[in-house]
Amino acid sequence: MSSRPEFKLAIDAREAFLPTGGKARYTAELIRNLILERPDWQFVLYTKSPERLVRELEPLVRPASNYEIIEIRGWPGGKQLWLAWNAWRTGCRAMLAPTGYLPVLFSLIPCWLTVHDLAIWVEPASEPARKTWLAERLLLPMAVNKAQGILAISESTKTDLIKIFKLPASKIVVTLLGYDRERYQVAKTAEQAADDQLRAKRLKLPNYYFLYLGTIEPRKNLPLLLRAYHQLPESIRQEYRLVIGGRKGWNAEPIYQLAEELATKPAPLWLGSVANDDLPALYRLATAFVFPSHYEGFGLPPLEAMACGT
Repeated sequence: MSSRPEFKLAIDAREAFLPTGGKARYTAELIRNLILERPDWQFVLYTKSPERLVRELEPLVRPASNYEIIEIRGWPGGKQLWLAWNAWRTGCRAMLAPTGYLPVLFSLIPCWLTVHDLAIWVEPASEPARKTWLAERLLLPMAVNKAQGILAISESTKTDLIKIFKLPASKIVVTLLGYDRERYQVAKTAEQAADDQLRAKRLKLPNYYFLYLGTIEPRKNLPLLLRAYHQLPESIRQEYRLVIGGRKGWNAEPIYQLAEELATKPAPLWLGSVANDDLPALYRLATAFVFPSHYEGFGLPPLEAMACGT
């Protein structure tokens, strides 16, 4: 690699490798693949947790050296302003914001922004947290107008952006989500199958189960899933348990309360947040995958489940 890279790109990497679901995995995979695919570029990764980013990223991109990791500084509430200023000061020619809007609004250099979905604009059942509502309603309209370009994760998201914000189609590039083919695949060896069984034992998985994976929040439509499972004949429920994996999101309490009120026997198995390393086994061992969302920008878990043969 030459001493002067062809292009220097700043990336808001705050959510990369966090155990918080699809956006964190998207950010991590985006960074990993950019580093590997563009060795002639230099990437400046901004994060609040440099130790975590080094630990998780370095083994995936070794021996690449075309990146540097910078800890975000500044006072509480001003860290994203500092990020934008530092990207300009260090000579980055553009910034990529995979999950946040404020760096785009503060940026002194051209920005590209990823928009994952427009749930609170098109789906009343989304019922987001107040912080999310403010970001999506107040910041997103300004960010999509200021950004030089927008990455939409599906044609559906692109259509919503054009319809709601009257953006020109030429400003939006659809970059469909993908999956890690080395991680998400059908078990091909006896060793892999044995490892799946060890993970299943640790997670206390039943022999046969229906699997849901995603954040526990209203727009995921879990009340419908809980009621549908409750209405199955008891003989089917005894053989196929419902397993629900995912972190607790906004306004999740009514969902847990409904599960208690239904008192389904056997009760659903709530796994909580699932480590990334456990996901392939969880998918592979499931009898079927269920995903009853009211609305998704793309919906990554069904793709990963199909890749694992479920």
